[in-house]
Amino acid sequence: MKINWGTGILIFILVFLATIISFVVFTTTQKINLVEEDYYPKELNFDEQIDKNTNTAGLDEKINFIILDSLILIDFPDFFDAKTVEGSILVYRPSDDNADLLYKIDLDTNGYQFIPTKTLLKGKYILKIDWTCEKVNYFQEKVIIN
Repeated sequence: MKINWGTGILIFILVFLATIISFVVFTTTQKINLVEEDYYPKELNFDEQIDKNTNTAGLDEKINFIILDSLILIDFPDFFDAKTVEGSILVYRPSDDNADLLYKIDLDTNGYQFIPTKTLLKGKYILKIDWTCEKVNYFQEKVIIN
C-alpha cells in the first residue's frame, strides 16, 4: 500500500495531537509538592528569620539533639528558663508534606522536650525549632535520619 502526501501529513498531525493530549492529561494528574505552600508571605518576613538565626548563632551553647530508639530528646541549654520558653517544633519531611508534624514546645523542669519516633516514617526529617525566650526570638534546624 502506498501512502500519498496528504495521508502522511494527516497521520503525522493525528499522532502529534494524540501525543500532546496524552502529555497534558499526564501532567495534570501529577501531584505537585511545594517546599512551602505560603512561600511568598514567608519571603516577606525573611528579615525576621535572619534575626532569629543571628540570635541563635550568638548563643554560647546550642540545642542538643539525642536520638534514642523510640524518641528524640531535645535538650535546651540550662540558661533558658523552661517556664519562659515558648514556640514550636516542626518535624519536616522534605519528600512528603503529609508526613510533617508540628509540636508545641513544652519543656520539662530539666529543659527537655521529647518527640516520639514511632509515628515517623523511615527517612530524612528536618527538625525546625522556632522559639522565644524573654522576648528574644531564636531558630535552629537539625537534619535527622529515622
